[in-house]
Amino acid sequence: MYIEIHEDSEYRRNARSRAQQIFSQALKTVPLGIVTGLPAEARCIAKAPGSVPGLTRIGDTLLYVSGVGQARARQAAEALVAQGARALLSWGTAGALENALRPGDVILPDTILASDTPFPVDAAWRVRLAASLERHLTVHTGAMLHTLEAIRTAHEKRVLFERTGALAADMESGAVAQTARNAEIPFACLRAIVDPQTTVIPAAALAAIDELGRPRITRLLSALAREPRELVELLRLSAYFRAALGSLKQAAGIAGLSC
Repeated sequence: MYIEIHEDSEYRRNARSRAQQIFSQALKTVPLGIVTGLPAEARCIAKAPGSVPGLTRIGDTLLYVSGVGQARARQAAEALVAQGARALLSWGTAGALENALRPGDVILPDTILASDTPFPVDAAWRVRLAASLERHLTVHTGAMLHTLEAIRTAHEKRVLFERTGALAADMESGAVAQTARNAEIPFACLRAIVDPQTTVIPAAALAAIDELGRPRITRLLSALAREPRELVELLRLSAYFRAALGSLKQAAGIAGLSC
């Protein structure tokens, strides 16, 4: 009886493995649509993305730089589906809600939580990505929280983690996941952590850039004039962002997304 159960279990594991392999091969043959908020995140995949915001074609891959936020991400995801994408990937950076995550860590969520609605990630796709990345990068799996605005303070991050259990948060993945569900196509998410849970995002950081990450020098100088101590935090946050981009670039190479 033990042998029969073991053999059945082995058979099921092999069947799941074959199914994942078949899915992975099938995914390579269909157009992949990638939504990313910022040009800097897109450059981890394509050295010179096309119109920003807008669509860049890389072979069978469609890369859309949307700008930050839910509405822009939804517009980008819907445009990718209209252009023939048959799988959607939410790509970019995120902020940590759980204290163990560090700048440059990668999160491959199994679920996106948006307005109390869970959007499961395609399990076979996530497993395939995790298997290739975890040998080279620190990879976490768990829930990702979709938010409508940046989570600035350590207290807010801690409260959200305790309330939802989500490991990290971003402002685009929920919209991409919803679009994929509506189109009945696979969805996955790959994000690299910028700010740890204990880091406070200075007001100057939000004033310093627009929705595409472009600098707003006048606003930055004005914010720093009011709170000059935030310069140190800005420099630290910039280093965290570089760490996240380094992980994204490495992940793109490992996953075969970069050109």
